[in-house]
Amino acid sequence: MARGLENVGLDESRKRKAIAAATRRYVNSQEVFKQVKSMFWRALQGYEKTLSKDHTSALNTVNNLGLLYANQRQLDEANEIFERALQGREKVLGGGHTSTLDTVTNLGTLYRD
Repeated sequence: MARGLENVGLDESRKRKAIAAATRRYVNSQEVFKQVKSMFWRALQGYEKTLSKDHTSALNTVNNLGLLYANQRQLDEANEIFERALQGREKVLGGGHTSTLDTVTNLGTLYRD
């Protein structure tokens, strides 16, 4: 046997185990994403029903949904949601409010990435 080749099988086994572990983490993260997304949408629907779609609690939830989608690299969805948050915050809080500016920053970060 050539020198060093005795570990090839072991290395391949380690690689397969590492890939399997990474796949499990990815699948688990996607399940968590689905659960968190569902909770945010549920909260948003509740805020909009009991308060209004322009209430700051609803708008904060919209912004948080944008962050969630951005973290999952679902950029089109994140952009759409951030735009919704920005329009609402500008309407309710004004363009210079720190919450409005947070959403502007989130959009800028999204465009940068």
